Amino acid sequence: MRKPYIGFLPLFCLALLLGGCFNGVKSSSELSVVVKEMDAQNPQFSFGNGEEAYKMGYNKKDMPIFVDTDKAFKQFCNDYEDAILEVKKQFELASISKTNWEPYLTYGWQLITDDESLRQKASEISSFFDFYENSFER
Repeated sequence: MRKPYIGFLPLFCLALLLGGCFNGVKSSSELSVVVKEMDAQNPQFSFGNGEEAYKMGYNKKDMPIFVDTDKAFKQFCNDYEDAILEVKKQFELASISKTNWEPYLTYGWQLITDDESLRQKASEISSFFDFYENSFER
């Protein structure tokens, strides 16, 4: 004879599946929309030489984000190419991309080098991606 609770298993799984569809999780597109301007004079959030691509604001969770994540990512990869390559080499990482940036967030600040300028730029890799990730659901 079947136990009665086994019949509830498919219903329970269906309830979990449907519950996941209506849990109110914000999509990454909602998190990437700037709802409040950021003071351009705030040095804590500066990258490169203040290029327009690095312009930032705040999303609906009041988290700092780049106004255009694609432009910021492209500009960042150009401006920080030497530090990115050194982090890649030292930690044996795959090439940086829009789908493979999280290891650089983790390892950027850990770069060991005698070149203080390169070490500072590598540290800024982690800072950049700390803000970059605010536009995406995790």
